[in-house]
Amino acid sequence: MDSQRWNRSTDPYELLEYLFPMRGMDSTEPQPRSSRLYYLACGRRAWYVLPGVCQALLVLGERLYHPWNVDTALRDQLYPLAEELIHARGEAERVNRLAQRLVGGGWSLPNHLFLTRDIPHEEWQIYAELIFAPYNPRTPPFRRIPAEYHSVELLRDVFAPPDVAARRWIPVPWRTETVRRLAQKAYDSCDRLDFLILADALEEAGCQCAVTLQHLRGKHPHIRGCWVLEWLLEPERRKGRPPTRS
Repeated sequence: MDSQRWNRSTDPYELLEYLFPMRGMDSTEPQPRSSRLYYLACGRRAWYVLPGVCQALLVLGERLYHPWNVDTALRDQLYPLAEELIHARGEAERVNRLAQRLVGGGWSLPNHLFLTRDIPHEEWQIYAELIFAPYNPRTPPFRRIPAEYHSVELLRDVFAPPDVAARRWIPVPWRTETVRRLAQKAYDSCDRLDFLILADALEEAGCQCAVTLQHLRGKHPHIRGCWVLEWLLEPERRKGRPPTRS
């Protein structure tokens, strides 16, 4: 796929197939951070249709995966709760037992968590797959989630265009203290104004990459996971980084 097609596609499955080509019935690739942040953003996008238990686990997923350093003890506690979503099948009795575990463990308040009736299995399965996706240790089979719960705009915010992604590096001179501070501020706020300020600071630091600057200044939604922020804030200890160039 070239960048022109990447930017014009209106089919999220087409972009996901490029990013995570299916090698069988289920993906067996370890799930990268970018994928987790994408699915968390999709969950936020569907917030108002999600049952209370799903909302609670989405918030906990953000608490777990938004930081660069994942709290492994917290992950081990939350994973079985998220996995239970898949098994609950929308049955009120089973969902409410999960809700009770969330309340009893101090993970959530009881408000709106408990169901008064079953949710049809087909409907519940969509919510369950969407919310379990960021917790999945493997890249989720994206077609289990209907296309309308995916987003090409979010995909293009989290994943760089193919020609840019192939050259994943940020020159040292761009990584000024000011740029990194503003990048963290944009990450925390997701406010468009902060992204515009960051673009100006990057340009002042010497960035002449039109794709990078246009992305930060674009009117599309920006989320935690924006590829420019991820590249700027990526811990320097990450192995396998290409040599930086000026």
